Amino acid sequence: MERLNTISEFKGRTQFTSPVSGAVVRKKFCTRVVPSVLEANAKGLDLEVEFKNDLPDSFYGDEGFIYELTSDILKASIANTERGIVRISVSPDLFKETGEWWLTIMVDDSSPGIPPDQINYIYGMNSELHTLSPERFPLVENLRRLRDRCKMLGGDLIVANMFADKYAVGGCCSGSLYLASIPYRTISAAHSSFRKNYLA
Repeated sequence: MERLNTISEFKGRTQFTSPVSGAVVRKKFCTRVVPSVLEANAKGLDLEVEFKNDLPDSFYGDEGFIYELTSDILKASIANTERGIVRISVSPDLFKETGEWWLTIMVDDSSPGIPPDQINYIYGMNSELHTLSPERFPLVENLRRLRDRCKMLGGDLIVANMFADKYAVGGCCSGSLYLASIPYRTISAAHSSFRKNYLA
């Protein structure tokens, strides 16, 4: 019972990870993006997908969350964009200062921007959305949940508006930006060999 009580104190902070193949993630990622491509095309939007760098051969992480994060951010972006373009960029980057690898997923679009009450809700600055239509609420609620989960992993999800002219009256908004970052650890060749020979 004491052990169960100790485990329950984590309150969802425990994150189970497993070895993931970079090549497999890239292949599955492209497959998982297909529904978003079809949805964007149905609205007459252009959807651009870019991998800036290659993923490591193998790393520790929550593979399913990568796809969930990407799919849900794209869904929110496409829902808020009526014309123009939605871009997604996936970039694994090494931070030499810490030696950590970070997976960065950036989505930007040509939407009119995200209403302030929605952004405040995502960041937990207010608890209700008075002006949001019922069909849009699940999208914003999901972004808030995704941000909480990113932070649980040691990363973050930033949701903001981009302004074409910050000096314009009211700030002429040119689109919205979603920037998710999550840390992960690469698996060394020696570690991979050990797992193959002794843990298979």
